[in-house]
Amino acid sequence: MIIDSHAHVFPFLGSRAGFPSEQAHLDAIQSGMHKHLAQPVRRKRDHVIVENNMLWDDDNPSIKGKAEVNFRVTKHGRFEWRKDGVDYYIHYMPPNLQTMEASPEFLKIMMEYVGIDRAVLQCGAAYGKFNSYYINVIQEYGDIFIPLYEPEPDARKEKGLRQLSLHSQLGFRGIWVAGFQNYFDEKYNDFWDLVEELDLVVFWGLHPNEYNEMNNDFIKWLENRSSITNVMAQSFPMACLEAQGTLRLPSYAFTLAEFSNVLFELAFPISEGANEDYPFPKSREAVALLYDFFGSRRLVWGSDIPNVERYC
Repeated sequence: MIIDSHAHVFPFLGSRAGFPSEQAHLDAIQSGMHKHLAQPVRRKRDHVIVENNMLWDDDNPSIKGKAEVNFRVTKHGRFEWRKDGVDYYIHYMPPNLQTMEASPEFLKIMMEYVGIDRAVLQCGAAYGKFNSYYINVIQEYGDIFIPLYEPEPDARKEKGLRQLSLHSQLGFRGIWVAGFQNYFDEKYNDFWDLVEELDLVVFWGLHPNEYNEMNNDFIKWLENRSSITNVMAQSFPMACLEAQGTLRLPSYAFTLAEFSNVLFELAFPISEGANEDYPFPKSREAVALLYDFFGSRRLVWGSDIPNVERYC
């Protein structure tokens, strides 16, 4: 059986997609594209690459920092906007995503075509907020898709705990935690107790910089929650592996190696596809390095389909 630990399905990206409104979703995408560094911003009239500094105020991450540039979802993988009378775009999605949506049936057929048996459906604000959407996916495609539950802002409170328990009963087998946030605070003890009780896998979505910021709180949490299985999504970004022209394991690899309940997702084509072409020689070297150190049982494979098709 081949399992893809990182896939996405989503309705039209210009829709509400679980947000309070279509505009709220667009604002989340606009903020994400301002921070996005893997794909360049291009001027539409001649496709020349320009600096991406026009979507949000770097000094004001709140909604007040949003630039009024008529940011919009178009077609064929593009987000577009207009600033000072000039049109720009970014190809966050591949050009073959013609209608800017990826239905469960679309992913199912792609999986059948290349021989993938199961796929974990990860989360991300650019795609939407999908706790409700994924319920329907489970009902129709629960034999091949494993959607992740994204904890609500009040996750540690009684209402949030009830929602987590309910979604587990509905077929969610894991949760998505973006960043460290405050999840290691003692106030979250009841939340983690419930995660343990429900036997849910935790997928951690971290920014590359956060790997170097792993602190004693996370290690202490791992020691206290040894029964929880963790997957580090898109783990070991090349920026953490490459030093002085060679690949070497960062110090946190040796620390995390001590915890058998931590698995590492390898998804180098999406994280490194902007920097190297198929067959990704440096990425293959990184996989070999991690395989030799951790062994196959600690590594999982993630494609980030359909997004990855912008590269391969």
